[in-house]
Amino acid sequence: MGKYKIIGNDDIKVSTRIPSEAEVGDHVEMECRWDIYGGKSLYSVKWYKDGHEFFRYVPDNVQPLQTFNQPGVKLDTEMHIIEAFGTEQVRQDN
Repeated sequence: MGKYKIIGNDDIKVSTRIPSEAEVGDHVEMECRWDIYGGKSLYSVKWYKDGHEFFRYVPDNVQPLQTFNQPGVKLDTEMHIIEAFGTEQVRQDN
């Protein structure tokens, strides 16, 4: 698995872990973690391939988790994990 990439400011810190490359047909895990400070809230987490969205998590939506068909992406919808204790995590197999 790739190294964590961390970005952030005073309101949020986001770290992602995505493999830098994979062979066609490989099982790939992608991870996004975030910490939110100062009473702010998360609006969304979205994943894209070739400029097209294939995964969306919007915690305040009636249906917070959505997936979209995208050529070359096969999602295992049983693999995503949402933790509601301060730091939330979305992990999706690709």
